[in-house]
Amino acid sequence: MTLPTFSMILETENLSSADVAGFSEAIASLLQQDIAVSSATEFIVIDTGELSNTLKQQLQKQYPWMSFLKAPMSLGYYEVKQLGAESASGEVVVYCDADCTYEADWLKSLLVPFEDPAVEIIAGETTIPVTGGYSMAMALNYMLHRQEPKPNLIPTGFYYINNVAFRRHVIIENPLPTDLKLYRGTCSVHSRILKKNGHQIWKQFAAEAQHAPPNGVRHYLWRFLVMGHDHYWLDRYFAELKHSSDRQFKKAKSQELSVMPQDSPKKERVPFSKKSLPTRATQKVQYILRQTRIYLQAEPELGQFLPLALPIILFSQGLIFIGRTITSRYPHALLRAYLKRFEPAYGDKVFSEQP
Repeated sequence: MTLPTFSMILETENLSSADVAGFSEAIASLLQQDIAVSSATEFIVIDTGELSNTLKQQLQKQYPWMSFLKAPMSLGYYEVKQLGAESASGEVVVYCDADCTYEADWLKSLLVPFEDPAVEIIAGETTIPVTGGYSMAMALNYMLHRQEPKPNLIPTGFYYINNVAFRRHVIIENPLPTDLKLYRGTCSVHSRILKKNGHQIWKQFAAEAQHAPPNGVRHYLWRFLVMGHDHYWLDRYFAELKHSSDRQFKKAKSQELSVMPQDSPKKERVPFSKKSLPTRATQKVQYILRQTRIYLQAEPELGQFLPLALPIILFSQGLIFIGRTITSRYPHALLRAYLKRFEPAYGDKVFSEQP
């Protein structure tokens, strides 16, 4: 087995709204990999201020192969990810998150397909571990979409940057569109850009990771409201990208879409916004039923949590609807408020050019 050289990128930006203790769990899971993470060309931890100096010193002493890259607190999640690729030197860049844990064969499952020189991007499978009604509700209707597992690699249309590996030249030549005014969802736009530019994403179901659910009531409420904001804008970014080249899209999103809401907030450019409420509700129900079936096929015992999960799911979808409705009238008010509370330095930068 001849694997390419690889660099591992672990960001701490997620810890601004997550449990810092989860970072230790992420590190512990990475240390148990079948392929030693210490064999990476570099293991880069990008610190945006969430880790204490004491913890960093302890980690550097215990794991001398771990390097820390200090980044401004004003950088957002996707900017930190792109910085990681630009700072790496391995042939393959492997992304992981500080609020995720990884199965022991995760790294091997991501890297082995790169023995084929035609493979450019491998996406893993990230889910939320279910331990009760709340986590079941998050698993079924949060931002992580579980697919029916397949034994082999299959083509896919999207990836999550908490569990993906790129050939470095691909992510450098096709950088993340970091200037979209989204909190999360940039990967969905980037996936479509990659496809337009002729790059195939492959799904590796054996590369399994678990993502923490929203941490606490306040974070949960805000995240689902902001999901409504992101859904509203993703529909519009997708429509723009569908009818333009990558270069035209980059120009549009920086020059038109960022100001379009102030100029013409009532314009509807995508089919979803024209669908009736019953149609939208039906599609949501079908999606949640599909997710439920996939989870229960894998772990039938999770069915015991459904009675507790269903009211939370309904309430969560209501929050998304409210967030989307607010965004249709006040285009970035929710995102601005969320960042002010959870990521003020980044929020100041994002909205520094807006009144």
